[in-house]
Amino acid sequence: MDYQGQPLVHWVIERLKPQVGTVLISANRCVPEYHRFGWPLLFDDIPDHAGPLAGLSRGLECSRTPWILMVPCDGPYVPFNLAIRLANTIETEKVPAAVASDGHQTHFTYAMLSRSLLEDLQAYLASGERRLGAWLNRHSTAVADFSDNRLAFINLNTTEDFKQANSINQSKPGAPMCFPSSKELLL
Repeated sequence: MDYQGQPLVHWVIERLKPQVGTVLISANRCVPEYHRFGWPLLFDDIPDHAGPLAGLSRGLECSRTPWILMVPCDGPYVPFNLAIRLANTIETEKVPAAVASDGHQTHFTYAMLSRSLLEDLQAYLASGERRLGAWLNRHSTAVADFSDNRLAFINLNTTEDFKQANSINQSKPGAPMCFPSSKELLL
């Protein structure tokens, strides 16, 4: 879907590019549209669109780095410092995963995870389970505090969501939106 003249995924990629070395796109539909961004496309191994965990499993499997940063494609305001803050939380807590919280809600789809979790995730999926939060709660998962930036986790799924986002912020998603400045991490 388009937001401010570009597909939502465009805004997500623009915010992630300075934070990571490679973007992997989990795509099970709209493949030609995702393909035009020029990043590797991953497809679920599990039939019937098994949800974010299936995409995460493929991402962990295909990643060439020990860590993967996961975000949803419908959140155009990914924090510019998401990677560094999640990595700092992981380092401080000595855990294999960290997720973002806006102070009111934990956002499990904004996460940094160790590839060491892949085997357990594959077993979890093979058991028929599909709930991301339940799987992450089985592990030592730290929560990174983004309460200073609650607008970063707006997800746009409905016409009403788009209207609300436009009323909150009239600037382009590529521009800062109440984000604290921070040195970025390149993974």
